[in-house]
Amino acid sequence: MIGFLPSLLVDVGAFGVGSLVVYRLVRLSFTTYKSLKRKVGAVMNGCGDAVMKGCDDVVMKWASVREKLLLDPPPDCVIPKENLDSMTAFRFASEFERCDGGIGRPALLYGQQILSWQAYRGDRERSEGEPDGGFNEDLDGSSRRGSRGPSRCPKSPGGFGCTCQATRECKHRRSNTRRSLDHSVGRPVRRPAGRLGWSVRSICSRFPSAEFRLSDTHDQTITLRDFKRYCDTNKDRSPIAIYDSAFADAGRPGLGDERVLAHEYKLPQLFNDDLYNYYHLRPPWRWILLAPQRSGTGVHLDPLLTSAWLALFSGRKRWVFFPPNTDPGQIGGPITANGGSGEGNRSAVESIDFFTNVYPKLIRDGWRESGRMLEVLQRPGEIVYVPPQWWHVVLNLDDTAAITHNYLSRNAFSPQKVWSELVMHQNTFAGRWFRQVSIYEKAIAKQIFDAHLKLRRMTPLDRKAKGITQDNWNQIEAQMPQSLPALSNSLPVHVGDSMPVTGAADMSLSDESDELL
Repeated sequence: MIGFLPSLLVDVGAFGVGSLVVYRLVRLSFTTYKSLKRKVGAVMNGCGDAVMKGCDDVVMKWASVREKLLLDPPPDCVIPKENLDSMTAFRFASEFERCDGGIGRPALLYGQQILSWQAYRGDRERSEGEPDGGFNEDLDGSSRRGSRGPSRCPKSPGGFGCTCQATRECKHRRSNTRRSLDHSVGRPVRRPAGRLGWSVRSICSRFPSAEFRLSDTHDQTITLRDFKRYCDTNKDRSPIAIYDSAFADAGRPGLGDERVLAHEYKLPQLFNDDLYNYYHLRPPWRWILLAPQRSGTGVHLDPLLTSAWLALFSGRKRWVFFPPNTDPGQIGGPITANGGSGEGNRSAVESIDFFTNVYPKLIRDGWRESGRMLEVLQRPGEIVYVPPQWWHVVLNLDDTAAITHNYLSRNAFSPQKVWSELVMHQNTFAGRWFRQVSIYEKAIAKQIFDAHLKLRRMTPLDRKAKGITQDNWNQIEAQMPQSLPALSNSLPVHVGDSMPVTGAADMSLSDESDELL
């Protein structure tokens, strides 16, 4: 027993020393961890402060830029308004599509045709620039279509904060019918309360689970619920926007009737003549645009030498136009060619960067006074017409909802340029479209075939200088006849089902189900 005690004491002492060592190591590690945590926290706080400061700078700079752009352009560069209801097709063709040596000029249109669309809500306060004023909507985002409910006071920011909005004696309170301005007769007209109309808020409330594409150049999608949250919270310098050409396609989840949005507006008669509509598997040609403020489209050309019209239903847009002979390097180049993507040739400079950096310089250099650029402040209920080959840039000053169509008008049709563009970017569509045109538009088909013969007489090097590769040329040559009379009138017919086609009212869809794009 006595001999055992020394060995026990030695073991206890060794254990005590080992425990002390372990304790010291743990304490040192914990101290180091706390020191490291403090340093990392300081760094992260500094980064967070820098990020928040950057966001605040974006908001402050944007407020200054937006305030200037909300002013109407000066008379020497503004595009005057034209009445869509009284505009004849002959006048529109001569004054806007074929004027100035065939290059055309942009137009700003208004009229009862637009006010009658279901997509246009007819809210007078919103027409003056308030994106979502007057829409009966609960704070949680649920709408009450047709119900009167406690109207929001238009005299308070965002419609909230008015102490008298719950009383019937409030002089700001809206009545059960809303009034909007009828531009055609110059007086207000009454519209039923509860009509929904298009705005970012209303569409996102109607179809929260529907997925829309951000662009035709990629397949990224976002639900409208997430997009509305993004619009409310983002402080990006150039936010993303929905730019979806398939909004009326069958099988879109979350929309119910897949064509519900396509039925809420009508094609204006002035833009009904679309030569590309003779073949139904055409490149993208119509888009729904849901965009937060500060977003936009940089300097670009519309694809495939098409004309375009854009109808705005909520918010405001600022446009700047440049004639076709403008050097793109002076207005925000270089330009990237995307003629077949549905987005045309575009600049790498974002829209907000153009209006912040390039636009003031152009004004100082006298581009307004010399007529080298035209400007438009577009409001709800107005349509902007864009002639082919006109450079233009657009910036959203509010959250906006709009619809736009691209079309090939016979009045602005340039056979050689259009056919060369199709051979470069859409040669499979080009051959089949030509066969359809040759059945119902003999004169147009003759012009297209003559343009093809000019390309056929060129050497491969000359065609390459025009941007036509040998592979593209071989593909289109395999589809084209050697002479125009060799075409047969028994070819299958393909016509788009969304727009009437001039001169071909009795044509029906074929059962052919080939895919081109």
